[in-house]
Amino acid sequence: MADSKRQEILDQIAARLKTIKKNAGYETDLGNNVYDWRLNPWDSSTMPGVMYRDEEESIEDDLTRTHMVTMELSVEAVGLGTAQISSAELARKMLADIVKAFGTDTKWTKSGVQLATRTLYRGSKMGVVQKDLTAVAVIARFSIQYRLLYFDSYNQAGQ
Repeated sequence: MADSKRQEILDQIAARLKTIKKNAGYETDLGNNVYDWRLNPWDSSTMPGVMYRDEEESIEDDLTRTHMVTMELSVEAVGLGTAQISSAELARKMLADIVKAFGTDTKWTKSGVQLATRTLYRGSKMGVVQKDLTAVAVIARFSIQYRLLYFDSYNQAGQ
């Protein structure tokens, strides 16, 4: 069976996050460590790294036998400052890279088909993570909207 439209969009997100590399025009190499719902603690071998979570969705009935789905997504990046770049500067660069990556195609096109109707950047927050080592973290929030036929998560309803 085919993947649900939600899974197809999440697969596109993973692929896009993997492009975040310095040799591709970004400021960081977050793309070397990309995780879907990472549950294990971060360590120096997984940083810098980025994790995405599809946490919540809401549905609107648009009265045309379709649902407009809004998926809420958080993208968390973690890294370690160095002698060349402070932790605060690294956090800002990681955030800028994530926003840039999401902005390259806000309709999440796959094989010429637009999976989403739009992507909205909802804001971010930054902080310090301390356990065995001190790292900086940034969380960016996005909303991705897409359309489905009534009660059919696998249908590729009109965009």
